[in-house]
Amino acid sequence: MAVGAEAPSLLAGLIVDADGSRMTPIHATKKAKRYRYYVSASLLAGDPPQAQKGMRVPAEDIEALVLDQLRAFFSSSTDIGDALTPLDLEARAFDAALRNAFTLSKRWLAMPPVEMKSLVLDIVERVTIAANRIDIWLSRAKIAAALEAGGGSQRPDIDPITVSIEAKLRRAGKGKRLIIANGAEAEVNAGLVELIKDAFTIRIQLLSGSEDSIEAMSGRLGMNKCRLTSLIRLSHLAPDIVCALLEGRQPIELTPTRLLRLSKDLPHDWSEQRHVFGFAA
Repeated sequence: MAVGAEAPSLLAGLIVDADGSRMTPIHATKKAKRYRYYVSASLLAGDPPQAQKGMRVPAEDIEALVLDQLRAFFSSSTDIGDALTPLDLEARAFDAALRNAFTLSKRWLAMPPVEMKSLVLDIVERVTIAANRIDIWLSRAKIAAALEAGGGSQRPDIDPITVSIEAKLRRAGKGKRLIIANGAEAEVNAGLVELIKDAFTIRIQLLSGSEDSIEAMSGRLGMNKCRLTSLIRLSHLAPDIVCALLEGRQPIELTPTRLLRLSKDLPHDWSEQRHVFGFAA
C-alpha cells in the first residue's frame, strides 16, 4: 500500500518477521498526521497466542535504515567486489560495475522515489526483522544487472548477499515492536557528516551574494532545487544537533535519508528540532 507518491511502502512484499511471516503495510492517523507501520500477519489476524510473536515496525524508520545500509553497501568497493566475485565477471565488466556502484552511491539521496523503489524491488530478495537485528538479503545477479555488469553467471546455487543492521526488539502495546530510536550509533556516520558539510557550504555561498537566486545556484551546481532547499534548511539546525551529528551521537534511526526527508518540515525552534530528530531535551 502506498501513502501518496512521496511515501510509498518501499518494502511491501519484501519484509517478514523472525518466523518468516509476511508483514503488511498499514497506517494510523493521529491529530491529522498519518503514521505508517509494517505489522505481522499474526497481529492483524487477532490470534492472541500467535500475536505474542508478532511485531509492529515504524515504516519510515525501517525504510530509512534499509536505504542507508544499501547506500553504504554500494559505496564500498570491497563489499561490491565480494558480492560480484562468485559471478566470474570479465575484468572489464567487473571494473565497470565498481565505477557504476560508486556513481550510484553518490546520487543515492537525490534519486527519485520511483527509481529508488524499482531498484529496491529488483535487488532485494527479503528483509527479515529478527529479535536483535535486521537482515537484508540481496541477489548477486540482480546487483550485477543493476550495475550494468553483463556476462556474469546466473547460477541459482550462488547464495545471496546478507547485510545486517543491529536493532532491539521490545514489548510495546500489542505484540512486540522494533525499537530503533533508543541508543546512539557507535561511530560517525559519513553520510550525515557529508550532508552537514554540504549544507553549510551552500549557505555560505548563498549569503555571499554571488548567486541571484536559488534557481541560479541550482542550475550552476546541477542540483535538484528541492534537494538544494533541503540542504539550506539543514544549515539552520541547532548547534548541539550539528555537533552530535559530527561526533556520531545521533539516534540510530536518524540516517542521511531520514534527515533529508525530515528537513522538508524543519521547525525553526531548536527544542522542536530536538523532538523531531529524536534527541533528548
